[in-house]
Amino acid sequence: MSELFAKIENPAITNLKISFPDNKDVEYYPKVLPDVYKGSPFEIAIRSKDEIRAAILTGKRGDQHWEVRMPFSVAGGHIGVAKLWARSKIAAFESEQFAANFNKRSNKEIDLDILNTALDYKIMSRLTSLVAVAVKPDRPLSSRLFPKYVALSLPAGWDPRFFQLGENENRRSFISNLLYRPVNKARKGLSIPDAALNYQAVLIFGIFLLMAGFLMGLIRMQFFRNMALSYFSILKLRK
Repeated sequence: MSELFAKIENPAITNLKISFPDNKDVEYYPKVLPDVYKGSPFEIAIRSKDEIRAAILTGKRGDQHWEVRMPFSVAGGHIGVAKLWARSKIAAFESEQFAANFNKRSNKEIDLDILNTALDYKIMSRLTSLVAVAVKPDRPLSSRLFPKYVALSLPAGWDPRFFQLGENENRRSFISNLLYRPVNKARKGLSIPDAALNYQAVLIFGIFLLMAGFLMGLIRMQFFRNMALSYFSILKLRK
């Protein structure tokens, strides 16, 4: 923790600003560049229609002016850079909603920009999600739905030749169907340990509690009845 606090309390470069002398149509995020701490990288996502040759990064190193020219000729092309830029843009839009009177735009306008950016770059956001669509459907639309027990996966290292996952189970009782849990049939005397809760023991314990409560109710009724009879017999004796 002391190393972390020492790092946070002593930023290496502050008041960072970036400029592109050879390009005018450049869009980068975050707009407000954060301070750079010792041992931490400087990250910025840039988009431009024209090729960027270099960028000039300025700031303050302590009380002294600091400046560096970053050539882009050493940078290689990567497919994920576009999505990284889109995520940075969406993060800037999200921060804009919390900034008071940033540019007097409504939340609906900001949400529309977030939605369009996420759809254009096919990334997840607060307003979008990825949906898996099957190219070949497993079931024709004309066929009817039917229930089926899904086979369980065996633990790692278990030999599947000794086990048969039950799909064609016999019809069970109503209570068992309500508390259905995937059941595994064993071959050659071997069985798979039950997963989740042991509903048989819970069911038996619940029936036991119901019977105990019923018996206690009967005992209490008999006790109060005997008390009432003894009370009336005492009154008769006094009379």
